[in-house]
Amino acid sequence: MRTQGDAVPGPGSRIAVIGAGLAGLVSAGLLSQRYRVTLFEAAADLCRRTVDVTLDGQTWAVDAGLSRFSMTASPNLTALLDVLGAGTMGCPATLGVSFDAGRHEWADTGIDTLFAQRRNLLSPGFFGLLADARHFRRHAEELRLDAIVTRFTMVQLLARTRYGRAFRDGYLLPVAAMIWSDPAIDVLNMPATMFLRVFVTHGLQRGFGRPVWRSVYGGGRSWLPKLAGQVGELRMATPVIAIRREPLGVLVETPHCVERFDAVIMAAKAPVTRSLLADADPDETAVLDVLRCRGGSVWLHADRRLLPRRRKAWAVSNYLCRSAAVSSVCLSDRLDLLQHLTLKTPLLLTVDPLIEPDSPFLRFERQFPVFDHDATLAQARLAQLQGHRASWYAGAWTGDGLPESAVTSALAIAADFGVSPAWERR
Repeated sequence: MRTQGDAVPGPGSRIAVIGAGLAGLVSAGLLSQRYRVTLFEAAADLCRRTVDVTLDGQTWAVDAGLSRFSMTASPNLTALLDVLGAGTMGCPATLGVSFDAGRHEWADTGIDTLFAQRRNLLSPGFFGLLADARHFRRHAEELRLDAIVTRFTMVQLLARTRYGRAFRDGYLLPVAAMIWSDPAIDVLNMPATMFLRVFVTHGLQRGFGRPVWRSVYGGGRSWLPKLAGQVGELRMATPVIAIRREPLGVLVETPHCVERFDAVIMAAKAPVTRSLLADADPDETAVLDVLRCRGGSVWLHADRRLLPRRRKAWAVSNYLCRSAAVSSVCLSDRLDLLQHLTLKTPLLLTVDPLIEPDSPFLRFERQFPVFDHDATLAQARLAQLQGHRASWYAGAWTGDGLPESAVTSALAIAADFGVSPAWERR
């Protein structure tokens, strides 16, 4: 762990930042005020997830990267976007749910959509789900405080509070998928304190449609170049091969050369970070090996087959589950609603589609952090590793996996280096 010999380099020192995601860009931009910063990014295009989409005879710049965030849960991200002059727009946070190709469907956008499947009006099971959901929302803050003491996982909390399986599968799992934009997130093994804190800060205890998602006008093109413009040196299309720490500094190896820096900020996911550290010590290995990710595919498309069968069950976020020997789930966000696109055809951003969408506009792979009990213990140990061997760690994966955690991780590192922006919200 960090020792007294692990000192922060003085102003003017050379700092390497690995990864130009949100955490890397914010870290590099802030530290460039006092240090000589070089930001390494393997991709060639900073705005590669903002694409021009032509649909219904119109062409729009569509953001498939930071497609939505919660203003109430993201004070620092909101403040950063304000400083960069990025305008945002709001959209109600609504959820549509569909099981087994329409066998069971509902959406929480109103009474009519809640009973989009009219037979639910006569279903005691569905009314039980609604009663459990209402009770859970009303007592979310109380449950959160209790979970701090018990340290339960969500599955343990559900067993103790006797919420039914219909509530778990039909409400809790879809809500978690919506929050994290990850249909396969293992919320049952997540610490209850994490889930309930995120649930409350997003305002979901007030019910769907009342919390509001925000998205950015023009997508990443409207603010990422401005953020990158604050970085001392940005090297795109420059993957890092290996990192070695030595008594006289940190060696960063790329396909072109090996350079020496005074410190390094690892702003890539934990598995990537672990693979790059050629000389990871036992403490670093023990932490990074536990902070796992799962791979998922993300598609931008207009294939309605990945929405609920009943139009009344369509919402902003749409959770589809197909029961089989192994359950298969996907999540489709309607970007036409989130980004206020005047389209007749729904434009969807789908994670892990159940079927391959027709004529996709964009496809990319994404790594989703896994938040189980062991991971949260490792995160606590990671905080003690910050600065150890002139190495720091940034990214949403160091917190709750959401965009605000990417920004706050960068702010914490900047504070270690003596930099605190005026826009920071504490």
